[in-house]
Amino acid sequence: VGPFAAMYDSYTGQCPKASKEIPYWILGIATSGILVGLLTYGHRVMKTLGVDIAKITPQRAVVAEFAAVVTILIATAAAIPVSTTHCSVGGITGMLLADGWRHIRWATINKVIVAIVLTVPATALMTAGIFGFMQAAVFGASYPGPSMFNNYCTASSPGPWPPGLGYTWPQ
Repeated sequence: VGPFAAMYDSYTGQCPKASKEIPYWILGIATSGILVGLLTYGHRVMKTLGVDIAKITPQRAVVAEFAAVVTILIATAAAIPVSTTHCSVGGITGMLLADGWRHIRWATINKVIVAIVLTVPATALMTAGIFGFMQAAVFGASYPGPSMFNNYCTASSPGPWPPGLGYTWPQ
């Protein structure tokens, strides 16, 4: 939701802000995206987490999700972006390690680790391609070109990061 709201701010000529009112239509689009993801691939994610890594009982699920929630809350307080799915996998793996490593299907864990490692560079490459296309086709500028943020976001503008970190917009 946050990145989409920041893109909308940029599109409308506003400087993205860390705290703001997000329009309901943006929340609706985000909710629709989550719903489509759950309907199309959600069952595979749930099967991987609840069956393929190891058989998860309700008691194990509570312990693993509690650990994931605590990890997410600590990361949020420290302004560290984390994936909730990755935290859930870590919670399940940690719970199974505490219960005895023999319960873990390591082949599945290895696939998940490879996916986690590849997610960031794959997303970066995809984003570069999409941004380059949008710069050239939608905004009529060649890529790489000057950042559109520089037109209305100055070093004194609040940025989309937690206050007090001392970050500024690039000039």
